[in-house]
Amino acid sequence: MARRALLPLLSVLLVSCRGGGAPAHATFRDGQWVWSAADSALLAASVRGGASLTAGVWVSTVRPAVPGDSLAQTLALPPSAAGLAPIAAVAFHAWWADHSDRVTADQLDRRLRTLLDLLSRSGATVTEVQLDYDCPVRLLPRWARVLHRLRHSSLEGREVWITSLLAHQRDPAFGRRLRGAVDGQILQLFDTGDRAAGARLDDLERRLVRQGLPFRVGLGAFERRLPGGGLTDHVAWFGAVRELRTWPGFRGLWVFPAGRPYQRLVREAS
Repeated sequence: MARRALLPLLSVLLVSCRGGGAPAHATFRDGQWVWSAADSALLAASVRGGASLTAGVWVSTVRPAVPGDSLAQTLALPPSAAGLAPIAAVAFHAWWADHSDRVTADQLDRRLRTLLDLLSRSGATVTEVQLDYDCPVRLLPRWARVLHRLRHSSLEGREVWITSLLAHQRDPAFGRRLRGAVDGQILQLFDTGDRAAGARLDDLERRLVRQGLPFRVGLGAFERRLPGGGLTDHVAWFGAVRELRTWPGFRGLWVFPAGRPYQRLVREAS
């Protein structure tokens, strides 16, 4: 999710669904991310109202160790915070300038193995890994190389999704670089300054089809005040969901509520 106050970071979201079993690649899943007690309560209310959502719970943070040249991991919310299927999140401050792709991949790989083992011992069945990182466009080739290394190590045999931005879709090689490393992308349509509009939607559909990756969309149920005055228009994207669902490769809607009710928005977009 595009949380500007925390950038640059990487969050690793481990989706765990009841029932277990082998992951189905590019699975269709609607879901809600949980980053607070308020988000957890909103998820519970949505499920009671009949919504079929995969839950996400932030359970871990990883940052560069100080002093040292490695990553340190601490725990956040317990996996039970949603009362449903847990997701784990790891925050990783980008250190591209001082570390090679191999070192970055090796460090992340160790933390992922530790986290997956922790989730397994807690009783969670991890069926999907979401890597949430607002990668600068100039670093997309390096990010892709790291993803390929992770996919053949700690993430082998798992369904892997990454979050992406509208700016990433303008890179003609984005999808090609990621084939074989991920099963799809979750396009974030909040906190980016981009607004929903008819002509822009047509252009976005063309770009997504050209990338050739299955995609989900991530929407925000909150608004922020803009630096120059006025408010964001995140809610407008909910009005476009019906159209987005008809596009080739669509695999679900994920909501980042930030403590704000969203049930009506989702119902109207269904």
